[in-house]
Amino acid sequence: MRRAGSLAGACLVLVLLASCGESQRFTDREVNEAVKVEDGSVGGDPFCEVGDVLNDAEEIEAARAGEAALLTSRQGNVGIEVVPPFPDDCERAVRKALSRLDPPERD
Repeated sequence: MRRAGSLAGACLVLVLLASCGESQRFTDREVNEAVKVEDGSVGGDPFCEVGDVLNDAEEIEAARAGEAALLTSRQGNVGIEVVPPFPDDCERAVRKALSRLDPPERD
């Protein structure tokens, strides 16, 4: 009985370690540099105002529960809150920049 408990505990640790590798966290600086945020807006354009940086998938999920307007990378690993109205050209540039931060897809 004790052996089964130890085995179950070891399996749980392995599952937790495997799942930790899936989530990637980015610093605010990395995200702001990728998106080219200057003075709270993309490229300094006052019509492309951004809010909080969402550093990982967990922060994105938490922000989705609220009323915030979000833009995320293709894989949903990183994102930013934007201040509407947010022009389409800025949205395309931000999504593309955020998606560059995603890890390469494996075949």
